[in-house]
Amino acid sequence: MNALAANETAWDYVVVGAGSAGCAVAGRLSESGRFRVLLLEAGEDDPWLWLKVPLGAGFVLLSQRSLWRFYTEPEANLDGRRVFWPRGRVLGGSSSINGMLWVRGEPAEFEHWRELGNPGWGYADVLPVLKRMEAYGEGDAAVRGKSGPVHINRFSRSTLAEAFHAACVATGVPATPAMMAIAVPIVERIRECTHHLECSVLVMARAKRTVFAYQHSIEEFSIRVLRCPSRTYPEIC
Repeated sequence: MNALAANETAWDYVVVGAGSAGCAVAGRLSESGRFRVLLLEAGEDDPWLWLKVPLGAGFVLLSQRSLWRFYTEPEANLDGRRVFWPRGRVLGGSSSINGMLWVRGEPAEFEHWRELGNPGWGYADVLPVLKRMEAYGEGDAAVRGKSGPVHINRFSRSTLAEAFHAACVATGVPATPAMMAIAVPIVERIRECTHHLECSVLVMARAKRTVFAYQHSIEEFSIRVLRCPSRTYPEIC
């Protein structure tokens, strides 16, 4: 890494980790064209089919590819069992291995952060930022973004999913078409998410910024410069 970096002009910013947050930070820092941004990632820009379709999550999570196979410490409330806790080792991070789910976060959680003494982290504070990220044709424009870079669509539910949904309602879980805007933990599935391919398209036109992906092996780290055919571009997300 030192040898490669020495041949480059000094970096203005170095972002470690090309997950959702790292990609967003690197993308925003580089979009003006004024800064040289180095984005480091332990994984690759993996073209694997199963990272690109929702059904692929089952194959991905059973594999050794594009993820870290972490486990929790023994959980007392689970009879001492350790829970599988995979994290993405790929451009896009864990957002590339999550079955293409788009979950912005529960409003009540943001409010709890604010109540703990973190001004600027309440739901009303973060909502404008959340809306700027997404382009979702359905839903109330007061709480859902319409023109952001991440395009979202709702899945049509299967017969089994409809039965499960009805069972939840029967037990007292309120039905809602917009989980993102209320404090009820119901997952909304989508077709497109912060997958690294879509994000990289948004930044392909920004030249003069380079991203290295460092590939980890047991013995050593190596550095690979990500390039398009004719010139170097920022492969972000």
